[in-house]
Amino acid sequence: MRPSDRTRDASLGTMPLDAQNFLHGFEQALAANPAQNPQNVADAIVKVIDTPAGQRPFRTIVDKMGMGGAIQPYNEQLEKLTASIYSAFGIGHMRQLKTQQ
Repeated sequence: MRPSDRTRDASLGTMPLDAQNFLHGFEQALAANPAQNPQNVADAIVKVIDTPAGQRPFRTIVDKMGMGGAIQPYNEQLEKLTASIYSAFGIGHMRQLKTQQ
């Protein structure tokens, strides 16, 4: 989506151009990686739904552009950090999924 009202662009310095350049680069990256298809997201959602409650991952990576390898360690650290923060505040139990027996 691109803004239809460009009257404020001049007051924002280079930010509008930076955003346009980022979007252009992102569009080029997607075009160069046809394996990065929206169907991958739908397939990942189905896989999560089909995974039994209590075994579902905290985060799921859907990547065909080569960034998943870098993102996975980040997600693992975020999971540890989140668990640590919840535990430090005495609410670690809130992260445990309650399932019906």
